[in-house]
Amino acid sequence: MARFPINRSPVSQQAWERGKAAYVKGGQYLSPPSAPVDVPFKYADTAAGDTDAPIQTYLRIPAGEKPQSGWPIVLFICGLDAYKTDHTPRTQSHVDRGYAILSFEIPGTGDCPAAPNDPDSPDRLMSSVLDWVAANAAEYGFDTAKIIARGISTGGYYAMRIAHTHADRLFAVVSEGGGCHHMFDAAWIGAQNQMEYPFALADALAYKFGYRAADPIAAYTAEARKFSLLDAGVLDHPSCKMLVLDGTEDSIFPIEDNLIVGMKGLNKDLLARGNRGHMGNPGAENILYHWIDNATLTQVGPDQTASSLLTQSAWVPLVRGIAALLFGLVALFWPGIALPVLVVLFGIYAFVDGLFALGLSFRMASRHDHWIALMLGGIVGISVGIFTFRAPGLTAVALVYAVGIWAFVTGCMQIVAAFQIRKQASGEWALGLGGVISIIFGWLLFAQPLAGVVTLVWLVGLYGIFFGCLMIYAGIQLRRLASDASSTDSLYGNSLS
Repeated sequence: MARFPINRSPVSQQAWERGKAAYVKGGQYLSPPSAPVDVPFKYADTAAGDTDAPIQTYLRIPAGEKPQSGWPIVLFICGLDAYKTDHTPRTQSHVDRGYAILSFEIPGTGDCPAAPNDPDSPDRLMSSVLDWVAANAAEYGFDTAKIIARGISTGGYYAMRIAHTHADRLFAVVSEGGGCHHMFDAAWIGAQNQMEYPFALADALAYKFGYRAADPIAAYTAEARKFSLLDAGVLDHPSCKMLVLDGTEDSIFPIEDNLIVGMKGLNKDLLARGNRGHMGNPGAENILYHWIDNATLTQVGPDQTASSLLTQSAWVPLVRGIAALLFGLVALFWPGIALPVLVVLFGIYAFVDGLFALGLSFRMASRHDHWIALMLGGIVGISVGIFTFRAPGLTAVALVYAVGIWAFVTGCMQIVAAFQIRKQASGEWALGLGGVISIIFGWLLFAQPLAGVVTLVWLVGLYGIFFGCLMIYAGIQLRRLASDASSTDSLYGNSLS
């Protein structure tokens, strides 16, 4: 925060330099690590105000086996106040999905050497970055046919620009919370310091665009329209595939700017999220990742393919949870329940639960996802169910061992599933905790096989209720994530939400 929102003093610059040094040291311990890379500013024009210095970037390459065509790469274009040291959660989400990511700042911020006051400087900056990506594709394993640029906030303005100026070199572009025309209106600039931004936004933007002498806001207001992409004719050029995303209540940059870009030309998806502020959050991040995955027609991260299918099958933990809850309530509150009845009830529950797990494993196997644990859990559940059907006269000890085996195997399956979706769904902890509870429950049964029918009924009943509640919660959370993703598809194509 010492340099927020923009470096305008020696002290804030010193804070920025120290922050970078700390980030570079810590970045090597990220998984995958973040490495500083100096990209030559090949097309720098010092006469136009560019600095003869490299473009300082951070590069992250996904872990795991590289796809045959190479890693798709995301060019992460930072905003006004959040620099390349500030976006680790976002870059982590991209690399977890199997994208290499190169982060850098925009003119007038951070380490960017491009002239802040020249509307054409971002073209020289982007051409230099794209040349570096092409020249180093073999070394780093980039797929140069799938270069995606993502600009956030003020970086979204530059994303809108390069989607048109570099359409032939970019596969897709995402502008999240950007502006293009009305953001430079005198009336809008005059009101910015009184809206949602917690600092003097007009002052920070004036500094960022190179107005740093006396009365910078007045100078910026007088000349700001020279940066308009509409007035400059940039938006008249063809664009690459593009997502324009923002909230309808954005008071940092007007939503009308997103409408201008999204409804002008072809290859564009416009998503204006109702009752959301700047950048369309909460909820915009998952939609954005889903759009990029769809645009590239790939989900190259193994965790992502598994998690996507699990979120689309959110009804599975819901049904399993309801079944477990009902089984637990019946076992616990059926007065004087007989052992044969308990055996039959458990057999029905285990059989149905196994069918759901086995069916989901077949779907995942068809996509080469992590399916073996699910299949094993399903087979065990079905087998235990059939065993209890064929032997309704089981003794209490035999039932204890049957339930214990089932609980242990299904618990392991739950933990694997939770691990696979841990980066995508907020309910993964419930799924994992359900697995841990199942394993502990199985261990307790093996440790006390002679506890008696009454104790067995209480253990089974309490387990069913607790496990069922956890599964219902996990299913609800996964349904919410799936709803966010599926709603994106219905809103693409010059539409409002």
